[in-house]
Amino acid sequence: MWDNGVSGWASAAMACLLLGTGLGLADTPGLVFSKTFGGSGADTVTAIATDPSGAVILAGNTTSFDFPVTNNSHNPATDLSSSVDGGLTWQSLSRLPSGWATALAIDPADPQVWYAGGSTGIFQSTDAGTTWQPLNVPLPPCNYVPPQCGITGLVIADGHSLTLTRERRMWREGTPGPVRTLYAATVAGVLKSTDSGRTWQVSSPLPNQGKKPTTAFIDYLVGDPFHADHIFTAAHGVNFDSFDGGNTWSSYLPPAGSGGVTSGPTNRVAFDPFRPGLVYTVYYGKVSRSTDAGRSWQSIATPFLASSAIFADPTTPGVVYVLAGIQNTAIYRTSDGGVTWSSSLTSTVTGEYLAVDPANSSVVLTSSLRTGDGGVTWSSLPLGGPAGQIVFDPGNPGRAIAVSSFNAVVGTGFLTKLDAGGQILFSTYFGGFGATISGAVADASGNIYVAGIASSSSFPATAGAYQTDPPPSGQAPFVAKFGPAGNLVFASYMNSSRNPYNPSLAVDSKGSIVISGTVSAATAIGCEVEKLAPDGGALVFSTAFGTSSTMCSAAAEDAAGNTIVGGTAGPDLAATANMASRFGGGTEDGVLAKFDPQGNLIHASYLGGSGRDLVNALAVDASGNIYVAGTTASADFPVTGGAYQTGLSAICPYPTAIDETGLVGTLTFYGDDDIFVAKLNSSGAIVYATYLGGLCMNLPSGMAVDTSGNVWITGTSDSDAFPQVNPFEPAPTDEFYQGVVAGLDSKGAALRLSSWIGAGQTPVVSVDSKGNAYVGGSTMPPRSPDSGPPGPTVLTGWKVALFKLGG
Repeated sequence: MWDNGVSGWASAAMACLLLGTGLGLADTPGLVFSKTFGGSGADTVTAIATDPSGAVILAGNTTSFDFPVTNNSHNPATDLSSSVDGGLTWQSLSRLPSGWATALAIDPADPQVWYAGGSTGIFQSTDAGTTWQPLNVPLPPCNYVPPQCGITGLVIADGHSLTLTRERRMWREGTPGPVRTLYAATVAGVLKSTDSGRTWQVSSPLPNQGKKPTTAFIDYLVGDPFHADHIFTAAHGVNFDSFDGGNTWSSYLPPAGSGGVTSGPTNRVAFDPFRPGLVYTVYYGKVSRSTDAGRSWQSIATPFLASSAIFADPTTPGVVYVLAGIQNTAIYRTSDGGVTWSSSLTSTVTGEYLAVDPANSSVVLTSSLRTGDGGVTWSSLPLGGPAGQIVFDPGNPGRAIAVSSFNAVVGTGFLTKLDAGGQILFSTYFGGFGATISGAVADASGNIYVAGIASSSSFPATAGAYQTDPPPSGQAPFVAKFGPAGNLVFASYMNSSRNPYNPSLAVDSKGSIVISGTVSAATAIGCEVEKLAPDGGALVFSTAFGTSSTMCSAAAEDAAGNTIVGGTAGPDLAATANMASRFGGGTEDGVLAKFDPQGNLIHASYLGGSGRDLVNALAVDASGNIYVAGTTASADFPVTGGAYQTGLSAICPYPTAIDETGLVGTLTFYGDDDIFVAKLNSSGAIVYATYLGGLCMNLPSGMAVDTSGNVWITGTSDSDAFPQVNPFEPAPTDEFYQGVVAGLDSKGAALRLSSWIGAGQTPVVSVDSKGNAYVGGSTMPPRSPDSGPPGPTVLTGWKVALFKLGG
């Protein structure tokens, strides 16, 4: 919801607002208003624009299911997803009333009854996952990403394998069937229920192993399908089993391997569903087998050195799959109980789960991959992220349910338009689950364009668009156009063969759309630029430049339809006759490239000194001048005489990042990069260039230029001495990161405004025709760009933050 006036966390800004008003905003830029809004999840602005009417457009990402939309759209990024075609496509199913799902169990006797464990407790559904009710399972509050707390495993144990025809009939007809016991793994130990989850008891504590509290952070639960009171679990690297329903526990030690996996518990125990007592396990990378339900173990010879998870085929005796390799680089299969093995896949598998379709054993799904031909070919699983668990619905053959809390954590995109006073004109979810928005632009007619990454099959591509099919790679950049009133005009995937990430967006005067980004495939050249026709139906051009060290991070269009791309490159960028400068030194320099409307290179140049230099943001004015913002560690960056700051502020007295590795102790990083701001003419020659920053790390994230040539910069800094001119927020109370905003005059010679600003990690900025600047971001506190505090420990409660600054 909107607050009434200035946010509480910006109370100090009110005094500055009144002061700024008294001095006259035309002469002294200052804060006009600040607003926050959002839902109960995490909301942040990642792109901002203004249109000719003076309205401001905010685009970003949200995990909130109650974001203030105006069109009754819904957040599709549920943590439970469903597929009815063997994992080819997925649809959002439902989400838990609170927290994120971490485990799922479907009652085989009544497939309408589901149990879900999550970061805040256990929930029951009696309508096959459509709606959920919380069960009375009090747990400590969860402030981290699951599965670090909450429920880490669920088991429905009934003492029978998959042959439950008689029991299903008895259950559905109301005749008492076998007693079903539910087990749940929690941070407090193993819980047990014998009354469908109405009441729970804590099982006996796991035996202490030395000084380790083995009752906490239980890794998983697996039940013996033939013995309801036989449960396997592990905690802190120690394996445990119970043969009496959790009344007593014993540790057990399978033979350990020496191939790659050097620590940690058994990640998975797998029972053969057709042969009582036959069970497999992996421990320290070694596969072992037991024929007496786990009482004794024998090593199995394997052609792989390390394994991390093991799964039994529910359709065929003796068929077992193993995720193998130090980083799950292969899938191996045996059809004779481990006597012989064959490789089914030699590619990285993200996540540690695998499931075989009981209705079609040729369909195998992992956390991130799918095969429909028994492992001959594989494709990405279009879920937006790795599934933590996949369960096939026993009541609907072929239907798969994925627990993908990644979706609920990453969320989806949103688009909101507000008037100049900050009131919402329209607001909508957009993108499908797992989609992220990285760019937004408005054209002269008020149409709105957004770009980002779609990583699921639920992206709403429109008929007639350039690319409408979900990408085989699992993710691809996208562009979409909306009318001034928020109606979707078209939405299209872009080139999905090379997987550019975080694409930058620009639109020319004719409505053609440009995106650029760094490509990550083995065949990539480095930086890719694509231009889409105004109707979204065809490419105007697609080109690439640079080498494997070239990265693109920004794009802009000038009035003539030329495309300007900015990024970074190493010394191996191919020299051309129209290179305006040479590599300055260090590990990388900033790089600029300009293309004509047909995609032909006009000129390219390095921009930097002898240290590390990166381009982060671009803007172009009506005369074709190019404005660049980036970071530099070069004491000899080509600043110009008369610039606001002609020397690099360096020698940070305190660490800008701290990494508690847990392996080699605490690592500290001392950063002293400054922001640089440069203006170049249309030919690429420097008009002015200046440093901007304090003694420590200063990082730009957004830039905009008004009609007078004044430049606005947003970013983050941990410099106590970051310049302050007409500030409207006080300095942070610690020496870690805080948002900043600064306004330079048209000559780059003086700061008109510079202040701390509570706008999150990567605040962005846009200007309107009157010279007002809008800054968008989040109320989430920034953290180190590398690692270390302060960082958010919860993934809820962060709102959209919007500031209006008078020009």
